[in-house]
Amino acid sequence: MSNEVLLPLLKRCVSTKPLQQIHTQMLINSLDHVSNFLLSKLIHLKDFNYASLLFSHLPQPNDYAFNIIIRGFTTTWHKYHLTLKYYYQMKSFGLKPDNFTYPFVFIACANLLALDHGRVAHSMVFKNGLNAHGHVSHSLITMYARCRELGYARKVFDEIRERDLVSWNSIIAGYSKMGFAVDAAAMFGKMRDEGFEPNEMTIVSVLGAYGDLGDLSLGRWVEGFVVNSGMKVNSYIGSALVAMYSKCGDLSSARRIFDCMINKDVVTWNAMITGRFVTSGELRLPPTNSDLEFCSFSDVTHNRRRLAGYFRRRLASPETRPPFFRRRSSDLRSQTNELRSFPPASFVCCLFRSQANSDLEIRPSFDVTHTRRNLAG
Repeated sequence: MSNEVLLPLLKRCVSTKPLQQIHTQMLINSLDHVSNFLLSKLIHLKDFNYASLLFSHLPQPNDYAFNIIIRGFTTTWHKYHLTLKYYYQMKSFGLKPDNFTYPFVFIACANLLALDHGRVAHSMVFKNGLNAHGHVSHSLITMYARCRELGYARKVFDEIRERDLVSWNSIIAGYSKMGFAVDAAAMFGKMRDEGFEPNEMTIVSVLGAYGDLGDLSLGRWVEGFVVNSGMKVNSYIGSALVAMYSKCGDLSSARRIFDCMINKDVVTWNAMITGRFVTSGELRLPPTNSDLEFCSFSDVTHNRRRLAGYFRRRLASPETRPPFFRRRSSDLRSQTNELRSFPPASFVCCLFRSQANSDLEIRPSFDVTHTRRNLAG
């Protein structure tokens, strides 16, 4: 059986079982040179064990095979430690990593916060003249930003000769996610000045920055831009709008966006619930015909350690502290002590089944003394 027969069959595989039959025919007919195509298909099918076994039996894996498996470890299975392991193994085989290798290496370093490995890889990129490749530069920005080296991230960005929208999104997202809201907003302004139109990723990043700044007017401008440009308010943008309005204290607008969203995911619900909770200390949810997973306030006691720790961490850092808690230190200490007993949305986990035409609502009474008594008991 020849390549002309097997390769079309391989492309049409939608499960592992027929792929195993093709693999058997490859072995019978000594078609080892098709193994890279088989490896790529296994990664597409997300079969980690089979892909790892196949790669380990390749007699002499080439740079293409290493790039395929490194990409799989990074983007398909998120096994970032294996990304670095196989990157170093690739080098030990005398193979030269290229612009298809380093973006995934930097993504792995970003998620592992492996700054030292990232710096060494960056030096190799510079040595081999790969720093001009867009994907390499963008992943470098992400890596340095995630490792809180925003100065290096900005330096990489400034050295990009021909910036595109992905370049701007990388630096804006880096600033926004790491809590540098002022810098994210400033870079967004520069991006607009240079004639780039924001896309979905830009909108989400800048909404996060405006929410952290508590800048309601700019947040409303972004919503207006989304509407006027015809962007679809999907769960990604919708959740960012809800979170921004909640952080700015405009719960009516947050609820308006929330109610208009057709498809709501867990992030959307958490953004709305947390916004209501942190801002006003109450949660009102109108009943529907569907089954909704929410929690009763009495179930706080089951998670009291995690709940108290959540707010201690949230309020301890200026980067995660809601704008309305950024006041005098004496006020903040008082608020922190009270809020240690409160349940965040992420841990509120009991089943609430609402019924049609029911006037039942969830309205926890946030009495500090009563809450502390519950947590202590």
